Amino acid sequence: MVASFGELAVWLAWLISGVAMVVGYSVPGDGVRGKRNRAIHRAEFLWSFLWSLSIASFALIVFAFCSLVYVFLVSDFSVWLVMRNSHQYLPWYYKMGAAWGNHEGSMLLWVLVLSLLAAALWWLTNRELTQTIVGDKKNFRVDIARFANLSPTIARAVATQQLMVFLFSAYMLFTSNPFLRLDMPANSSGDAAAKGMDLNPLLQDPGLIFHPPTLYGGFVGLSAIFSIAVGMMLNGRRVQITPPALVRLWRFFILLAFVFLTAGIVGGSFWAYYELGWGGFWFWDPVENISLIPWLLSVALLHAIMVYGKTGQLKMSCLLLSILTFSTSLVGTFLVRSGLITSVHSFANDPSRGIFMLLVVGFLVTAGLIIWLRYYYRFSADAPAMNLFSRHGLLVINNMIFYIIAGIIFLGLIYPLCLAVIIGEQIAVGAPFFNITVLPFFGLLGLLLAAGFFLPDNNASAKKNIAIAWQRTKPLLIIAVAIGFLVGVTYASNFLMVCGGFALSCWLLLVAGRDAMVKIKNGITAMAAPLAHAGFGLVIMGVVGTTGLNTHQDFLVQDQSHFSFKGQDFKVDKIYFEARKHFNSLTVRLVGGDMVLLPEKRIYLVGGQESNEVAIHSNFFVNYYAAIGEIDKEKKQLMIRFYYQPLVMFIFLGAVMMAMSGVVATFHRRRYGGIKN
Repeated sequence: MVASFGELAVWLAWLISGVAMVVGYSVPGDGVRGKRNRAIHRAEFLWSFLWSLSIASFALIVFAFCSLVYVFLVSDFSVWLVMRNSHQYLPWYYKMGAAWGNHEGSMLLWVLVLSLLAAALWWLTNRELTQTIVGDKKNFRVDIARFANLSPTIARAVATQQLMVFLFSAYMLFTSNPFLRLDMPANSSGDAAAKGMDLNPLLQDPGLIFHPPTLYGGFVGLSAIFSIAVGMMLNGRRVQITPPALVRLWRFFILLAFVFLTAGIVGGSFWAYYELGWGGFWFWDPVENISLIPWLLSVALLHAIMVYGKTGQLKMSCLLLSILTFSTSLVGTFLVRSGLITSVHSFANDPSRGIFMLLVVGFLVTAGLIIWLRYYYRFSADAPAMNLFSRHGLLVINNMIFYIIAGIIFLGLIYPLCLAVIIGEQIAVGAPFFNITVLPFFGLLGLLLAAGFFLPDNNASAKKNIAIAWQRTKPLLIIAVAIGFLVGVTYASNFLMVCGGFALSCWLLLVAGRDAMVKIKNGITAMAAPLAHAGFGLVIMGVVGTTGLNTHQDFLVQDQSHFSFKGQDFKVDKIYFEARKHFNSLTVRLVGGDMVLLPEKRIYLVGGQESNEVAIHSNFFVNYYAAIGEIDKEKKQLMIRFYYQPLVMFIFLGAVMMAMSGVVATFHRRRYGGIKN
């Protein structure tokens, strides 16, 4: 019964989102400014009606999502999705996570975030308008002009969000219904339909509860940026000045998506690190690459919106990046759910659903680009020039590097698919290609990113600005190179990589520290940029330490056997089996000095699938990482894969710092003047 009500709620939300889309695009923009009669009343009525429709659609999707979680928690195996992705013995928190740990449930989560953002766009905008009206009662014409400039733009943005709710709800209802019922109920306690077919063992982890929602907050959060850009362009011919409130709103949603996307990526990286047993944090998996591309473009967009908010330059770049960032998210969604790529992250392998998704994605991407092209030819001629050898100019150069990195990753992702379709040949583009092509650009990006802080923000000659920057950077650069050289000499086997990597990392950290000392007088909320760039420096240091200084070795062991690794003696203290409610486990107790490691291999009772649970001992600077490999039952011995990984935790700490910088930046209320279109 609950599943039926949940499905009905999705149908109603689908219909309401269609109406909201029409209402949002109907809010008048012409003829409102300066008038106090029928046009104003019509605009205000449609604006309020749009809120009612948006909140109704959102409430229905929330009800549907809660219904799906409920049928998982109570193990209602008459629902096909529950039967396929759960089991009666599964802990309740994994049952809850299983609600979105599959294709159909994750699509409902996708629609939930879309509808939430539609309501948030209206609410935040109305808050700005209300504050203006309350604070300036005497000048009614200014308020009406503000309403005429802002509300039609956001109404079209909300309508675009509702369009996406409409399209993705249709996709879900007609091809991926999460509330689909089984044709025949289970009638035997031993039947799989009576107990469920279990959740993928790799997903039976706390990461399932946190990783998908945060990642979707980023992926789908980019839709609000897309919608604001579309709203601005559709209403652009009616607005001569971009309201400061619109720039603030635009920046807020960029930061929001960046925070969630960064948190989702670092959470997934850490989950893969301790769950898959490969000892790595990034494998250049196709789905990992799909998440990295919009992240790179969102960082470029953050830099561009900073310049636009201060100078009015790069508006066309901001609009295009808003379109492309969400478009890459949509393309990634299509690839993951169409069966075109094979990955541990893949959700579906159904070409029929892939075609429907391709139509939805193709329509949204094509429409966004067409709107931008029309807007570009209308307004690009008045764009002010920029000196590339200034602080803002170097941000543009850095953005170009972001584009190059994203383009290389996208090429490595798409080329094998195109080759397979055209000539039927399967090739793999993996870590060697990306390490050779992408990492040098990341190094160049780090070098220029720090140098930009020392360039004057003016239109002086390039020679003069470079001379000033060199005088300011010389002391810090010498210190960074000296530290890198000392560390590189210590590890002579990888001298060039370690020396260059540590020098670059220290360079970023020193510059971020200097920038923090300058900005601390403006309060904590001004510390976003130093925090982000210091985090990037720590990530580089962690990557260099993990790849250049790590060691790994395999050991065949038996009970009470001894071995040495990195100067530390280890003893296999005990090998024991344990029967649990949902799985049986084989655990090895390893003791070495003050370390106790308990790697585990689990065999799940339903389906007989296996999973590895690694053991990690960390003092933050160095990780000892152990995982069980192959088991030889005849010889009663097994393989232990051991890794010695310096500085790997710096990667996750640096990424968390970058996410936190976005949180800090949202509290820093920048002041913008009206920006001329």
